[in-house]
Amino acid sequence: MKTLILLLSLLSLSTYAQSSRETFCKEHSSLKSIEAKMRSYHNMVNVGNESGFLGMKTGVCWWHSRFQRNVSYLVQMEPTLPKPTDAQAKAIIKKIISGKEIVIIPGFENFRMFSIKYYKQIVNSLTKWINTDFLIRQDWTRAYKGASTLSVGDFQEHMKGIHEQFLANDGILFMILQFNTNIAHSWLMTNMEKVKTGWNLSVVDSQSPLYVYDIYIDDSASSIIPNPKFPKNKEYFNAISHFNQYVAVPYVYQMSELKRNKEVVSKYCNQ
Repeated sequence: MKTLILLLSLLSLSTYAQSSRETFCKEHSSLKSIEAKMRSYHNMVNVGNESGFLGMKTGVCWWHSRFQRNVSYLVQMEPTLPKPTDAQAKAIIKKIISGKEIVIIPGFENFRMFSIKYYKQIVNSLTKWINTDFLIRQDWTRAYKGASTLSVGDFQEHMKGIHEQFLANDGILFMILQFNTNIAHSWLMTNMEKVKTGWNLSVVDSQSPLYVYDIYIDDSASSIIPNPKFPKNKEYFNAISHFNQYVAVPYVYQMSELKRNKEVVSKYCNQ
């Protein structure tokens, strides 16, 4: 009888695991399905753009954005399993940053709940990541490789090039926004389409990380920062008003990470 019970339990676990994988793969079957999942704040990183290089208040927006993209592609929640220990949670965060495999998170309904519980561990891991990239990989130099201001014509041609990249790669783009100052910010862009008078974009900004914002950039613009005069941009500026003082040109980076994310999902869902 005990053997039968054990076999039934194993069969039940196997069936649940298969069902869980099928759900994950359905939710990651296309960019639209991934973005739809991101539009529920429960699936977002509940950690702000804080701390920074060597403890300075530089922010960690680049690394926050890359972390969120890895979460959106690679994390599978398993709420019926026991919650992780602190050591296991730290290992989970490390795996998400490495971006090399599907990461199972047990004991939580969604990633937001996990990130609230392990807020400090995520902040510490992002800070360690930025320190490594700045000191060893010299990633900070990327913020100064492109023009920070363009004419309207050149900017619109630049936007066309980004749109071509978006269509060709069919994935969430990590973008560095080079301001007309000595700073640079970052976004995730989940959608981009040309409309009659401009561009519709959907972005995730670490300054307000729980939401996907739909913004509009008109054909007369020479900056990616959305103009607050357009009603569609009101929600974004209600959350992030201080960017209105800047002019910024966007650049797409970390395409190898996007490619790896998609390959990991494809391998997992086609086993």
